[in-house]
Order: sequence, then structure tokens, then C-alpha cells
Amino acid sequence: DDAPVIFVTGVGDEKVAIKAWKAGAYDYLIKDIQRNYLKAIPITIENAINHKKVREQVQLLSAAVMSTTDSVYITSLDNNTIIFVNNAFCNTYGYQQDDVIGKNSDILCSRNCEVEDNAQPYQNSESAEVEIYHIRKDGSEFPVSVSRSPIKDENGNEIAFVGVARDISARIFVEDKVRTLNLKLKNGIRLTS
Repeated sequence: DDAPVIFVTGVGDEKVAIKAWKAGAYDYLIKDIQRNYLKAIPITIENAINHKKVREQVQLLSAAVMSTTDSVYITSLDNNTIIFVNNAFCNTYGYQQDDVIGKNSDILCSRNCEVEDNAQPYQNSESAEVEIYHIRKDGSEFPVSVSRSPIKDENGNEIAFVGVARDISARIFVEDKVRTLNLKLKNGIRLTS
């Protein structure tokens, strides 16, 4: 198990602390003659355990986002600069992370992306889900269902946006086939009447 290490020393200064942290210690305590460090041990242990739990949760969430099959991207709040993309994003859009990090998210929008009526929910900062066309690195357009939500800090302040895009090409293809078959059936019924 990867248990947090707390370094306890009889002598210490900043150099000792830096060495302890570089060696992987979570924290260090200096023994004092009055033994006040003993009062700090339970608090330090509790903090180390909580820190480990938070780190494990962050690693789990990070792995979940990176391995999901939906394309996930995070943009800055002020100018829609892409600051994060997951593996599915790279596979779907044909970009490498370095190709898009730091770029404006407008590179994803096709020429029809801005003018469609159903793109209007993106104008405010509330959560929204729309079906629009995005564009891959190679220039090909494809339909996506995109949900976009603000990311908030612990005080409720918006700090970024997360977009989750799903390629809906297969669904659109099936819907078009069904529409075509329905038209043929209607025309066939009219001809027999």
C-alpha cells in the first residue's frame, strides 16, 4: 500500500524539509524539548490520510474522464480557449492534444455551427445540450450532440466550461433511412389507392 510518510526528526530546517519532501514524505515534524510535536502528530496523520483519499479520488476521476468514450473538452471561461481534451476527443476529431490545447474552441465548429437556431443555448452560461455539426482536423463535418456546462469552484464561481460531445452520425443515418422508407411507403400507398 502507498501509505503517506511523515518524517520526524530531532533537528531540522528548510533543507531537511525539502529533502524529506523530495524523498516522498507527506510532511515532517521536528521534535522539540517540550514534546509539543506529539500534539501535532494526530492532526498531521489525519491530514495525510485525507490528502491520500483526495489524491486517489482525483486519480480515479481523471482516469474515468480519460477513458470515457465521449469526447470531453474543457475551455477557459473568458475566451473559449481549449485547456483539456480526453483520449476520445483526440480519436474522434483527429487531433493530438498539442494540436488543440491553447486554441479557440471555434476550430471545432463547422460553418453552420453558429447560425443554427439550436445553438442559441450556448449564448448564456447555463448548462445546455444541442445537436450541431462539428469539424474534424481533416475538414470533414459530422453531427454531434454536445452538452456544455459551467465548471464551478468551491465558492460557486464559474471557472471554466466542460463540453461533452458524442458523434451521432450513426443515429442520423438510421433516421434518414427510416424517413426514406416512410416516404416510399406513403408513395406506394398513394399509387395503390
